[in-house]
Amino acid sequence: MEKYLECAKIVGTHGVHGAVRLSSMCDSPAVLASLKRMYYRRGAALEELCVKSAFVHKSMVVASFDGVDSLDGAIAMRDLVLYADRDDIPRHDGDFFISDLIGLSVKDAESGEVYGTLSDVISPAGHDICKEAVRRRIHDPLRRRIRKADFSRGGSRDFRKAYRGNDGLIRRRRKGSSE
Repeated sequence: MEKYLECAKIVGTHGVHGAVRLSSMCDSPAVLASLKRMYYRRGAALEELCVKSAFVHKSMVVASFDGVDSLDGAIAMRDLVLYADRDDIPRHDGDFFISDLIGLSVKDAESGEVYGTLSDVISPAGHDICKEAVRRRIHDPLRRRIRKADFSRGGSRDFRKAYRGNDGLIRRRRKGSSE
């Protein structure tokens, strides 16, 4: 499992005192605003940024970092992808990181039927779609449908669906159907 996860991208400046606007890659902008440290890539290494202040503004986060006190400094940071230490991100029981689910086999919780391997999660507008096997959201509607996630490296690595394939999320072919 990766120690540092992408959490935001700097998309612009806010004011003239070095604050920047962050596009959140977290479940909500409030999660991003709660972080006290973020990191950015400089070559192969990650450099730490200490957060002076951060608040949610509309669907973005406005943040100020130690050492960035001018508009010029903020402009220089534009388009940086920021990372967070997975241990710094607040989580509740049953929460998973999307990156931890990629590569797991997807099985029906009742029958044990394997649907495939989770290869990607895309987030169009307001919901996540699991590419390859199922649709899932580790956040609300489909979070309740994940019954078990096994992240062990030794045995089977899978997560099981708590729903059947006929609920519209996975379509099955009927005999005689040309679909």
